[in-house]
Amino acid sequence: MTTTTAHEALRARVEAQPALKHRDRAVLRFLAFRAADGETARAAIREIATATGMDPKTVRRSVAWLAENHVVVIVNRRLTDGTALPNEYIITADELDRLTEWEVITSDIPIPTT
Repeated sequence: MTTTTAHEALRARVEAQPALKHRDRAVLRFLAFRAADGETARAAIREIATATGMDPKTVRRSVAWLAENHVVVIVNRRLTDGTALPNEYIITADELDRLTEWEVITSDIPIPTT
């Protein structure tokens, strides 16, 4: 009998989610790889960009989209003197599972209220 770790389960959920764009999947794949506990990863935007081969601006857009859709929670980390540290990303796998292609396609289209 093979047991699946939380880390492996998260990575499988990322791969199985059809609603993710290529850039979002690449960023989330990186974060899932770094989340040894299956939930929390720490990484700098430049580090993610280098690992995924994307421009840092593209990574920022992807992280913003993932946060807007509640797939990740961004925790800004700083030292007491104000020096910035790499962000912490809490991956909410349940929200990842709730994404659907329809929601992603229609998220920018206003829905009539009448």
